[in-house]
Amino acid sequence: SGHIEQISMWDRFWDGTNPWTPVKKACHNAIHAINEISNEVYQ
Repeated sequence: SGHIEQISMWDRFWDGTNPWTPVKKACHNAIHAINEISNEVYQ
């Protein structure tokens, strides 16, 4: 059952109900920005 609980916590993390959401959003934005820069560099 521990594994199911982990999945549930992960789902809450990504669906925005977890307290870590601001951190998740910051990481997502940073990754997106890095991808944008990489795309410009390699085009």
